[in-house]
Amino acid sequence: MRPCIKTFLTCCLITYAPYSLAAESGFPVGPTVLHPSIGVELGHNDNVIQSSHDEIQSMYMRLTPAVKWELERLTDKYIIDFDTNIIRYFDSSADNAESYGLAGSADLDLPDKFHAFLSAGYHKYYDPRGTTDFDEDGNPNKWDTSTLDGKLTYGSPGAKGRIELKANYATVRYDEFDVAQITDRHLFGLGGAFHYRIQPKTYLFINADVVDTNYETNTRLDSKEYRYGIGASWFATAKTTGTLNVGYNNKAMDNDTIPDYTGTYVQALVNWRPRTYSLFDVKASRMTGESKGFGDYSLTNALGLAWTYAWTTRVSSTLGYDYADIDFAGTDRNDKKNGLYVNLNYQMRRWLSLRGGFDFIDFSSNYPDEDYNQNVVSLTLFSSF
Repeated sequence: MRPCIKTFLTCCLITYAPYSLAAESGFPVGPTVLHPSIGVELGHNDNVIQSSHDEIQSMYMRLTPAVKWELERLTDKYIIDFDTNIIRYFDSSADNAESYGLAGSADLDLPDKFHAFLSAGYHKYYDPRGTTDFDEDGNPNKWDTSTLDGKLTYGSPGAKGRIELKANYATVRYDEFDVAQITDRHLFGLGGAFHYRIQPKTYLFINADVVDTNYETNTRLDSKEYRYGIGASWFATAKTTGTLNVGYNNKAMDNDTIPDYTGTYVQALVNWRPRTYSLFDVKASRMTGESKGFGDYSLTNALGLAWTYAWTTRVSSTLGYDYADIDFAGTDRNDKKNGLYVNLNYQMRRWLSLRGGFDFIDFSSNYPDEDYNQNVVSLTLFSSF
């Protein structure tokens, strides 16, 4: 098995519209607006369980219905989102699964230059077979997470200085008892930042964050993680938009027998648009992560590159590359992932698009049983209002 590695750069042509062809309008319902959407994807995966041997090939169908409800009152905005992801394999029914989520948020302008953002959510997810190192019973492991987030900002938009304070709480709970004994946990985080404008659309900032992670049973993995950083953000400056944040990272394990991580962290995202019809995206990160069944925690260095080009007002393409290097604390294991993807999108109507895609993954490890290759071909019809 190998750790679940999320794609660090997502360029989905379904939601990319170079000339605002995919702008949502929604359906008015009283003072609110309803935005329904649905995606229907048909594809072929030549290694469903990401195995180094005994690969399973299968056609599949994926449905992604969702709805967003919006209410605007003066400068305040309220949103409720519900989304689902249902996948069915034609030749591997054991890997059939579904996820869903419900979330709400409130974006509030308060008196005296204060601004607040509040959100809460519940999501039911699954780990596809082969994406974690937990023991599997022949089916994807299912789990849920509940989240609460809040951010308070002092300083009006465009002000010379801006102060941010934030807090968040989350739980992770697995359905499978044996897996729950290893990974169920709750997290509480606090953070703050000070942004200072040096140009009309450019800010420098300093930030500090702490996350306290407590496991319900596997308490040897309890930790407190501290991050202190500096960064810059710029918005539509010339042809680029981006955020860069680097700093000191200390993941202090409560158990003295587990080595702490002390080093740097990186979070960077840059968008460069040399022409109105051409967009380059670069995303890089260096972050720690919780154990997925192997090692005490993970350290991942990741890079994502993508180029999106609008050939006409209706036809666009994306070529992308993802790289990840993962170390597992307490072991000598090292994994590397190289991913290449290409998408071609046709915007049939403002509310309807068709996408063809090809994804290739080459996964290698110094633990040979973890090596695998995967090819996925897909065709997706997506409708959004």
